Amino acid sequence: MKNELHVNQKRNLFSEKTTISDVEIEGKFICYFLEDRDRGLNNSMELAQVKKIKVPKETCIGYGSYEIDITLSQRFGVWLPLLLNTIGFGGIRQHKGNTEHDTEGCQLPGNKKGVDSVSDSTGAFYKLLFIYLNHLTLNTTVAGQLVDLHKTGKAGAEDFGKIFTKNRVAGQKIFITIVK
Repeated sequence: MKNELHVNQKRNLFSEKTTISDVEIEGKFICYFLEDRDRGLNNSMELAQVKKIKVPKETCIGYGSYEIDITLSQRFGVWLPLLLNTIGFGGIRQHKGNTEHDTEGCQLPGNKKGVDSVSDSTGAFYKLLFIYLNHLTLNTTVAGQLVDLHKTGKAGAEDFGKIFTKNRVAGQKIFITIVK
């Protein structure tokens, strides 16, 4: 049993508004991520340094490694992946969206990339969520059930939380490493 799932994110398209990355798990391409503009931050910087460089709601998180957990988002009312210990940022999640208008530092998955955009975000999001849930529960059937519940939105959030909490396997972790 593998306790850790490692997500590799390589940022490679940069514009004045956005950053687009290739996302792989175990060497297999999964999707693209659209984020706000890259301003050269990294997770070894002090908070004061980050605050000097960061433009609120227009800057992606720094390069480095972060743990990912799946928690209930108070803002969206559904369970979403949350990146932990993002220095100078709070509430950085992976969620559906297509352009910089849909993110305030969050990572938006997409199956296709465009100019300052990703598309088929819903498909990419659920592919990624299934991988995460399968790893955290070690159960493909439960992961599929949870994805189906997630698709019901806020209406299924309570049931999602109960099933996810009950079936989560202790010690299973997800990490993302962001590089250029």
